Amino acid sequence: MSAGEGAVVAASLESAIGTVRLARGGPAGAPPVVYLHSAGGEGLGEVASFLGALAAGHEVVAPMLPGFGGSEGLSEVDDMEDVAYHLLDLFDRLGLTGGRRPHLVGQSLGGWAAVEVAWRHPEAVASLTLVNPVGLYVPGHPVRELFGRRLDDLARDTFADQSHPTAAAMHAMASLGPRNAGSVPFELVRPFLEAMAAAAKLGWNPYFHNPRLGRRLVRVSMPTLVIVGRRDGLVPNAVGEELARLIGGARLHHVDDGSHMLTLEHPEAMARLVAEHVAG
Repeated sequence: MSAGEGAVVAASLESAIGTVRLARGGPAGAPPVVYLHSAGGEGLGEVASFLGALAAGHEVVAPMLPGFGGSEGLSEVDDMEDVAYHLLDLFDRLGLTGGRRPHLVGQSLGGWAAVEVAWRHPEAVASLTLVNPVGLYVPGHPVRELFGRRLDDLARDTFADQSHPTAAAMHAMASLGPRNAGSVPFELVRPFLEAMAAAAKLGWNPYFHNPRLGRRLVRVSMPTLVIVGRRDGLVPNAVGEELARLIGGARLHHVDDGSHMLTLEHPEAMARLVAEHVAG
């Protein structure tokens, strides 16, 4: 972490459906920000720079959704509605209610989860930031296939910079080929495989969207910022743009040199955008 960043550490919390793994940090009493991860289930090591930059001036909590990153409870949730109520339960257990309502930030799958919370209980969310979100179906602009793809192909769709450490690791894994895949320790690939299994349960059918979501967005009343990477090869920009259009008063921001995993590729810039939105 660079100077001025806060310390973010791994922790856990008991919920109604089991243990939740999370990261948290920042000064107690500062505006609370809850970050919800993508379908890749990025852990603390991957988003440390983004969360650390946010934690310099905010109380940050980043829970792993059920089935991701060691969090329990996947067998207890059937869809994103269940996830939304699980998150509301977590807010209660974390004391993020009333005057301590969280500013909710979600990337991709996490953006969908954030919206599902926001339209059901707008009074529970102080502000909303959606980063390359899924959840809304836009005719003619389907989300590309996530499952069963070569990792190098997926890296090209999700990172503008193929030399980024995560993208480079995906290319390295793909280069091994099927014959040598067995040489990779299972514990190294286990988080990714578990994330894909959890993402499939939540987003397989309908494919990463709620058919009724568009009609519900009129209920999203908190200040909302939608951020899309112009070079996103996984989720069409049209999805985020349509969400911004349907949410009253929402602001839309494009990142010209960004792809899908914006919080990994541009952590400091993304933290600044979130902090400005929270302050506003």
